[in-house]
Amino acid sequence: MLSRKYSPMKQAQRRALEHRRGKRFFKPLFQIRKPGDAVGLFFMLAGFAALGWLAGVLILLLFYLLSLVLPDATVPAAVTRPAGVQLTMIVSAALGMLGIPLWLLDRRRRAARGRAGELEADLGDGRVEVVTVHATGAARCEPMEYLGEDPKAFFLQVGASEVLFLQGTYLDKALRAGTFPNSEFEVIRGAKSGVALEICCLGKPLPLIAHDYSEITEEECYFPRDGEVLAATIETIPASLRQLKKG
Repeated sequence: MLSRKYSPMKQAQRRALEHRRGKRFFKPLFQIRKPGDAVGLFFMLAGFAALGWLAGVLILLLFYLLSLVLPDATVPAAVTRPAGVQLTMIVSAALGMLGIPLWLLDRRRRAARGRAGELEADLGDGRVEVVTVHATGAARCEPMEYLGEDPKAFFLQVGASEVLFLQGTYLDKALRAGTFPNSEFEVIRGAKSGVALEICCLGKPLPLIAHDYSEITEEECYFPRDGEVLAATIETIPASLRQLKKG
């Protein structure tokens, strides 16, 4: 069972939001956690190199057309020689691959700007959302191959056919203390952004239900967001995620 209410933001929670708003992460732009990631990186490199190579072809074509309509002196001789052609293609492909980190950095910059705006709205609102959860069962999401940068994720049975998904570093403290998963707890989130700030365990620790989630794959299954409630039971999670993926 879940219930939600809004409470005035405490000073510690405000500091946590301000810390997140100003935090800068220096993380690898592309991390390889499974074979599929390496394949994806290879095709990304090949795609950007092909774009650069195509740009080189267009540049050489432009010089060739100029050589037909303008005096030879206006066309760089080094470009028209075989060695010059090869160098132009190599440089073009290298510049094309250089576009990968630039593209990933731009994506990260845009995402960081959007998240900073959401956290600013939380600070302006001055409230937090308190989600009170009563759970009857819990299972750790292992081994799921696509948990991202934080593999600490859990499914919690919160109703006859409702499962709550939780994932994030805010669980660390309770996990180290051995109080999570718990039969009753509160998740404190930003009122506007929904960013989890902390978890407060109020009941008794729950034993983890041993369940094999190896059949959950990124290609076939929907990946839930932190705090999302799914229409399922702990036992039927794989089937439910596949159904959600199909839409």
